Amino acid sequence: MLNHKISRRNLLKAAGFFTITPWQAQKDLDLSSYPKHSVRFLQSVTSNDSTLITVLAHRNSEIRISVRLLVSEIAEFRVEKIDMGLGDYLLYQVLVTEMKPTEQYRLEIFDKTHGKYHSRNFKSLDLSNPSPKIAFMTCSSHRGAGPQKLMFEKLRKEKPDLILFPGDLVYGNSSLDTVLGRPAKPSEAYAIYCKTFLDLDFYSEDNLVPVFSSWDDHDLAFNNCEHNHPNLSIMAQLFRSFYPADGRVSGIETGPGISYSFAAFGARFTFLDVRTYLDKERKVFLGAEQFHWATKKVKDTQGPHFIVSALQFWNYGKLAENYQSLAPAEFDRFLSLVKSSPFPTVFLSGDVHYSQVQKLSEADLSYQSYEISSSAIFSLSARGYGLRTKEKGQLHYYGYPNFLIFENVSLNDKKVEAKVRCVSEAKDSEFNFPLLVSKKFKN
Repeated sequence: MLNHKISRRNLLKAAGFFTITPWQAQKDLDLSSYPKHSVRFLQSVTSNDSTLITVLAHRNSEIRISVRLLVSEIAEFRVEKIDMGLGDYLLYQVLVTEMKPTEQYRLEIFDKTHGKYHSRNFKSLDLSNPSPKIAFMTCSSHRGAGPQKLMFEKLRKEKPDLILFPGDLVYGNSSLDTVLGRPAKPSEAYAIYCKTFLDLDFYSEDNLVPVFSSWDDHDLAFNNCEHNHPNLSIMAQLFRSFYPADGRVSGIETGPGISYSFAAFGARFTFLDVRTYLDKERKVFLGAEQFHWATKKVKDTQGPHFIVSALQFWNYGKLAENYQSLAPAEFDRFLSLVKSSPFPTVFLSGDVHYSQVQKLSEADLSYQSYEISSSAIFSLSARGYGLRTKEKGQLHYYGYPNFLIFENVSLNDKKVEAKVRCVSEAKDSEFNFPLLVSKKFKN
């Protein structure tokens, strides 16, 4: 049974205060034990005719990259080598264009230095799919990665069409950094990004799945960071080198900071940047430029809208950072504009180390909608700390390693319908919520 309270010691432990030694912080930076022929992969933003794939390889390796259809036809692709001068591993971004929908492609790499061959299979994204299967997850800490093998095996078995991953993909700061309230050095953060790719099974899968990402504080290697992060610019370059999302892929519309938006399956997905402009003293969350961009997306969207934030939107009184408490006036203006849209909106968030389905007040939007939080696929667990009653609107809750699956999805101009299923270490369905959001629907 879940506990409704967490002790002060367990709360401090959850924040990392009982797992800190300088030795552990240094251990994160040691990559010398990995074979130099190790190569890792991530498929990032993808459309029906183009995709971006990140390849991580040791700088001592001389590699040759090629892309083809499985029927041996050579595909159109370009390779950009990225060397930030921060470590022993380099990145290659592979842009594949003029793709044929539903056809399977193969990315092939030959490491001439070590005589090793690597290959991965991938596809474009069928944007017209009437019922896509969407995985939604956040928070994958290499320091809390005990369940990672099992959780990624479960993710693989689900066979999602795409993955939404808004925040804390990488825990780039050490526990000691968190306690001392300081950012990691860019070289330290880069090493942990590489370690994350090298350690986690997710980056070794044979069949790639498109990942649509945005960042949170640990991706910036600075706990609870704001706009005055001293390494903000280089961390943005670092994050988008590993997890690219830009207009090289058709249909990706970039906004301020690392925000972006895209249309798929008859809906719009807008990923917010919750760190670049955050100013807690001035009560600013999105900032003027991003606020204008995001609200324009709301106004211009002709169908259902999924607004995705690494941080929660509403304040549930559990110490978590959230839009409503950090910038109440800005939040009210944003909500007012969402309310004025003739199309339904669903809010997706992460960060809090539990997953939930939260019923929103109809007064907020004039119709019944929900904030759905997904966290953590593996990291420290909230256990019962975020648990609230149904009278407070929390319809479902799970506080241990998990991710969410949206399936049986049906989207049209006036309605969002899906099953939201919570997958844990033990079960394929900790909860299964019949999501229905409609401008005409009253629950």
